[in-house]
Amino acid sequence: MRTLLSSVAACVAMAAAVPALGATPAAPTAPTASTGSASSITERSADVAGTLSSNGAATSFYFEYGTSSSYGSQTATRTAGPKQSGATVSAHISGLAPGTTYHFALVATNSAGTTNGGDQSFSTTTPPAPGATTGSATSITEKTASLTGSVTPNGTPTTYYFDYGTSTAYGAQTQTRSAGSGNTSVNVTAPVSGLTPGASYHFRLVATSSSGTTDGTDQTFTTTAAPAPVVVTGAASSISGKGAILAGSVTPNGTPTSYYFEYGSSTSYGKQTATRNAGAGTAAQDVSAPVSGLTPGSAYHFRLVATNASGTTDGSDAAFTTSAAPAPLAVTGSATAITGKSAQLTGSVTANGAATSYYFDYGTSTSYGSQTPTRNAGSGDHAQNVSAGISGLTAGTAYHYRLVATNAAGSTEGADETFTSTTAAPPTATTDAAVAVTAKGAALAGTINPNGAATAFHFEYGTSTSYGSVTPTRQTGDGTITRTAFAYVTGLVPATTYHFRLVATSASGTTDGADQTFSTPALPVLPHAQWFAGMVSAVGSDSLTVGVLWTGPHDDVLNGQSVPVAVDSHTNITNGIDNSAATLSDIKVGDLVGIRATGTSASDLTATDSHIACNCHWIAGTISAVASNSISVQVKATGPYDTVLNGQQVTLVVNSTTTFVHDKNAIGLSDLKIGDGVGVVFGASGFFKAPGFNPATATFTAKQVRDWGQKNVPTASSAGPDAATVTTP
Repeated sequence: MRTLLSSVAACVAMAAAVPALGATPAAPTAPTASTGSASSITERSADVAGTLSSNGAATSFYFEYGTSSSYGSQTATRTAGPKQSGATVSAHISGLAPGTTYHFALVATNSAGTTNGGDQSFSTTTPPAPGATTGSATSITEKTASLTGSVTPNGTPTTYYFDYGTSTAYGAQTQTRSAGSGNTSVNVTAPVSGLTPGASYHFRLVATSSSGTTDGTDQTFTTTAAPAPVVVTGAASSISGKGAILAGSVTPNGTPTSYYFEYGSSTSYGKQTATRNAGAGTAAQDVSAPVSGLTPGSAYHFRLVATNASGTTDGSDAAFTTSAAPAPLAVTGSATAITGKSAQLTGSVTANGAATSYYFDYGTSTSYGSQTPTRNAGSGDHAQNVSAGISGLTAGTAYHYRLVATNAAGSTEGADETFTSTTAAPPTATTDAAVAVTAKGAALAGTINPNGAATAFHFEYGTSTSYGSVTPTRQTGDGTITRTAFAYVTGLVPATTYHFRLVATSASGTTDGADQTFSTPALPVLPHAQWFAGMVSAVGSDSLTVGVLWTGPHDDVLNGQSVPVAVDSHTNITNGIDNSAATLSDIKVGDLVGIRATGTSASDLTATDSHIACNCHWIAGTISAVASNSISVQVKATGPYDTVLNGQQVTLVVNSTTTFVHDKNAIGLSDLKIGDGVGVVFGASGFFKAPGFNPATATFTAKQVRDWGQKNVPTASSAGPDAATVTTP
């Protein structure tokens, strides 16, 4: 029964499925499509699959694919019959990139429309890195080798090179080359050059593809050692009394090679020429080097020495002898710059290639008897002009002289020549008017021209033209320039007429200047407080005696006098730049003091104030010289009464009473340096206001030196009750 019903149902179904005769067929619908999976995936290809139903119409299909769901590529289009239902379709895609994700989709199309089967993806496989096997080094020479190995690309385009160097750090590599993209081993090689002979080298093969880099194992080789250079010592040429050219040949044998020549008076040599480059060739190179400073007529040994990385080679010993130098030539020239006491002797010397010295013989006969210091004329081959000054001659006297030159070959005497020293005229002396005349003193002045001979001078003075008194004799040098002369006289009688004249004396004679007169004034009454400064000549129990050098504007009558000053309990005594309290016993002979006093005359003065080491004379400047008992100062500023010294170079005596200060600290003479700025309080031997006062011949004694080191020189100032600060009524 169950079978019968099944048969009936089947018949009914078949009947329903068969269209009635003459009926219109059903219209087709768009195909159905479903994207499947990828298979057979490799580094560069894959098979993609899917299912589709044609739904009653002829259908075409293809697969889209690419690295995103935008695809971009597709397989070839294929067809499926109209009755295809649930059919599996596939396609093979190639040319893919290894290790990359791809998207794909099945696309089916019939007359009713197009269907996309949906996106699917897969990833291609990654190929293995290339294989690299380091081989051996072949064709090894001193500087080159050929490196070998093998590379397996494993199907991917692969390049290779060799690392090489003197350690496993390598440091150099060969040119990069291609090993192809096959799957089998490829033998590779690369040459290297510029190597060091006899050196050990490491190397390895390095292969690279998109799958990675593989380093082969480290291998080593050693270059062959280059032979030491070949050296041949040649002969010396261009031999003279003092030099020669040494020659030879060097074969570097392919390695950078240097060379020099050893030379000397024995096979110990002792000297060598400068080192030079002989290159790195394989052929003999002619080389040479000059030598100089040799001794004429002497035998010398020499050899060529060459060095490269493989060692040093000494050439054989060779010898030569320098030519002997002749004796020098000496030509006596003329005498010039002749004066009564000196002359300049001239001539020429030709050393003839040997070290030569010269001097001049001179004297009042051809026996000469004197000679100038020996000097060097060099060792040249050309005439050299020479000269020497002589002094201490006698005026108006004939002298003989000759040039004498000496070298190792002998001495040569030039011809005898003569000259006569000039006769100096006696000095000229002019007596000028006296100045700074006071009741007890005056400055006597005049001018002198030494006329080339050392000249001394003094003044004669007295109450008549018989004079009777003279000033100390002083020197004024031996030039030909007119110079001032002065002397200060004291102890004169007030209200008295005096005669005086200048007297100058040299080896050529004595000249008396004309007579001049002056009259001392009477001592005035001094109704007001006095101010003066000077040097202490005596210290008593209650008094001082002061040689007056400077005064207040109303007290210049005291200038030049030796003034007694009473000191009592009312006298205020101070000391130094700090004005510290002092007593009469602190004042010493030779001290500079500033005094304020009262009295009715110059012989009746009582001090109200006394300041020790006042700035009676004050200069500032730069030290230009320091000696054991003096300093020299280039003056840039002065105290108000010392402007005559501005711009002068003044030399000051220093002694045990001189004090030295730096920043209020006591220092010594040895602490002073040339270039230091200093301020100096000093005493002087002359009266600055005298006409023709000459700082170059005056005597200055430093009392206090204040050192400013390298600081700027200060402007003139004063510290204490003295000439720079005290005003008078």
